[in-house]
Amino acid sequence: MKTLILITCLIFCISCKKEKLEGDSEILIGEWVWVFSYRITNICTPPTSEDLLTPINQDVSFSLEFMKQGKIIFIENSVESSKYLIKDLIFEKNIVSTSSYPYQFNIVVDNEEYNNIQGFVKEDSLKIIYGFPFEDTQCEDYVNHFVRE
Repeated sequence: MKTLILITCLIFCISCKKEKLEGDSEILIGEWVWVFSYRITNICTPPTSEDLLTPINQDVSFSLEFMKQGKIIFIENSVESSKYLIKDLIFEKNIVSTSSYPYQFNIVVDNEEYNNIQGFVKEDSLKIIYGFPFEDTQCEDYVNHFVRE
């Protein structure tokens, strides 16, 4: 019986591998509040159009929280909508020298809906170019902007 419990615990620990936020990536830790998204539409059938989505004109609020233990919590209208483990994290210095964002990241989480989140971060601002809360489609692009809570 002890062997069965030990094997079960071992399988559980291995299957729940997650990336902790350590070193430079600790800049992500905390809650980030959505302030606006820049949307480009009609990419497939030009002319394109551009608009700005805000909590006011969309009648919704979003935020996300990164936890040191390697979890991300998605929040919609002040209610936790989902929580995921970070399965893989690529966090590196931004190679674009003219950018005000010193770091870029690519996060793979343990679900299908938001399985890839890409963006840039600095001390007080987070820019997600792929992922939450609005995700690019074949004919629409979004750049989602957040500020630290």
